[in-house]
Amino acid sequence: MNNVNQKIINAVIEKAEKVCPDSLAFIGIYGSVVTGDEYEKSDLDLLILIQDDGGWKLGTGFILDDRKVGYDIYCTNWDGLKYDAACHHA
Repeated sequence: MNNVNQKIINAVIEKAEKVCPDSLAFIGIYGSVVTGDEYEKSDLDLLILIQDDGGWKLGTGFILDDRKVGYDIYCTNWDGLKYDAACHHA
């Protein structure tokens, strides 16, 4: 995993500690980073699982100051993960 991806993960954890302590249940990495198909322009696919309503505060965009690039963060809860796993949508 490259340094930018690690910075993104660290930023998500840091934000969680500030805006919604104890809401973060799990951060999982999937996609090209895990399969080894990552290339220079690959994005970082994260599964961010929250355990209470406070965790929705993580689902906002933020900017890594040194990169001047915005990243959108999507979170889901256990019910949302079960729904997605049942393939109710594309």
